[in-house]
Amino acid sequence: MSDKTAKSKEKLIDSVEEIAEEAATLREEVVASAEDISARAREGVQELEDLIKAHPVQSTLVAFGLGFILSRFLSR
Repeated sequence: MSDKTAKSKEKLIDSVEEIAEEAATLREEVVASAEDISARAREGVQELEDLIKAHPVQSTLVAFGLGFILSRFLSR
């Protein structure tokens, strides 16, 4: 193998290793973001459940009203 080929191969290996490291870092960031979004969604659902439990009649009326409005829009 020529010296030029060996240097090209070494540069290619370095580039691939760098890309792999960047991909691993990006994966960690995506996983962390997904976990954060999931935690926020669970908190939001819990807050909504608490609100519904605190005001069951109003919640039922709001749900009925929204369902009625949606059915009117979708039936056209």
